[in-house]
Amino acid sequence: MVTLSLMWVLLASSMPLAHDHLRFPEPPTRATDGGLGRLTARNDLTGAGSGVSRKGTASGAASATDTGARSGPGSSTGVATGLSCNVRDFGARSDNRTLSTRAINSAIQNSSCASVVLSGGGVFVSGSLRLRSHLTLTLEAGTTLRAASNFINAYDPPEPNPWDAWQDFGHSHWHNALLWGDGITGFTLNGGGTIDGGALASANPPIGGGDKVLSLKSSSDITVTQVTVRESGHFVLLATNVSGLALTHLTLSPTRDCLDIVGSSHVLVRDVHCAGGGDDSLVLKSDFSVGVALPVHNVTVLDSSFSTVGATAVEIGSETTGNFTDLRFDNITIYSAGDAGIGMAIMDGSNVRNVHYSNFVMTGVTSPFQFYIGARMLRPQPVGAPGSIRDIVIENVTATDMVNLGHGYPRNWTATLDGQPIDRKHGVSETRVVGPNITFEGIRLMYPGGGERADVESQCPHNRTHWMMVDEVRPAYGFFLRNSIGTTFRDVVIGFEKPDNRPCFVADQTDILIFDNVHCQRGAHVGGYDIGLRHNARHISIINSPGLIAKRLPPSQEPVD
Repeated sequence: MVTLSLMWVLLASSMPLAHDHLRFPEPPTRATDGGLGRLTARNDLTGAGSGVSRKGTASGAASATDTGARSGPGSSTGVATGLSCNVRDFGARSDNRTLSTRAINSAIQNSSCASVVLSGGGVFVSGSLRLRSHLTLTLEAGTTLRAASNFINAYDPPEPNPWDAWQDFGHSHWHNALLWGDGITGFTLNGGGTIDGGALASANPPIGGGDKVLSLKSSSDITVTQVTVRESGHFVLLATNVSGLALTHLTLSPTRDCLDIVGSSHVLVRDVHCAGGGDDSLVLKSDFSVGVALPVHNVTVLDSSFSTVGATAVEIGSETTGNFTDLRFDNITIYSAGDAGIGMAIMDGSNVRNVHYSNFVMTGVTSPFQFYIGARMLRPQPVGAPGSIRDIVIENVTATDMVNLGHGYPRNWTATLDGQPIDRKHGVSETRVVGPNITFEGIRLMYPGGGERADVESQCPHNRTHWMMVDEVRPAYGFFLRNSIGTTFRDVVIGFEKPDNRPCFVADQTDILIFDNVHCQRGAHVGGYDIGLRHNARHISIINSPGLIAKRLPPSQEPVD
């Protein structure tokens, strides 16, 4: 047990007391090269420069119609024969009124244009722009590309997809976007300008409408840098089966999802700031949208911030058919999350391993961590076994000012590690545990509190198909662990703002739990313990944690080691 005064000493004796509750200092921000050597061994993912030379650009553009002027080598538009082409020379107008889709596409598809520039300020209005390989598209600072209305048939139709039954409409189609590339390589979007996706649909669009700012499918060596996006429809970015993707220096304000990176590898996200949106902010997935379970490998996310009012800020899942390996997240700020700050929802058979989260500061999240294995198995037969989570490190994370932005009640959103139990009715013949080698180190959590002593009896039935369990009160206020193995808590301090009479930890059907230098605030009516052990929780070690007490809860079978 840790009293309020002792916990203050553990945290920082010089820290101010505000509203009679604890506040933690921010963890240190670490300078890092971000593992760029590993990434750039394959391709230079640091991105192209932010500017494009316009030497040789033609002048004296022809007058444009509402859908763009004539274009092409030798036409009266005087198309550039150099490396860079200005869309105005193809008839595009930045008057915030003229639909310039045809004119901009003419420039993009012109093989003599190695780069295409939208410049000169103003607002270009467009429907679907069809990106091509070996092209730089520059949207210059002070210039806006605005998505056209969804009700004027300005967008390409969603392409047929024989696999669209295995995920939602938005993740199954790419062509109904403001900008889309399918099977392209060597493309860069840059320039410092703004994209306004406010007209795009945040759910299924009408016929002739769009629902994404940028979508990429089966592509490689893509760079998006120095762009601002203001509203986005369903996605700012949907990137599926992309190898070599660099997203840097971006300011994004999504309507729904911010960045959905699906079945993609060799990805760098750096200095990216997603604020708002009603769904996941940064999410890694592996669905069946291209007819195969693709892996997600070698993803590095650095020096960025994410927030969402409706879902998880940094998420893996819940579409999880291929495996996830070698993922790194460092120096991340999370300002809000309707669900979890950091989450894994492994529902469809993926195996997740070698993931490292470090130096996170969270405020305004509903829950700091949710790691969950289910057995939804949203994939063609044979589905195989449910997935796994192992070899995960979470270090130097602070979470304060937790609030209930999303679902259920605050006491439902204790940090949770929950594996999939046996469910013979649905073909699950063995328990799939979270672990081994799960480490939480340097963790500081301040919960809102409010739990009752009777809540410790809550069993929280595991939901095979839906990971959030929002209707179930957790039996602990700090961490609830079930069907897990090999979890270590080292240098961890957990407290609450309002009284909470649940224990700090409850371990249920767990094996090998290590508590090393762990300190928990204890409610006055808990019953004199901090770790509740039930349903054959075993091999529990408590070291360097004065006053931390474990207690067997009925029913129990094994003694505390």
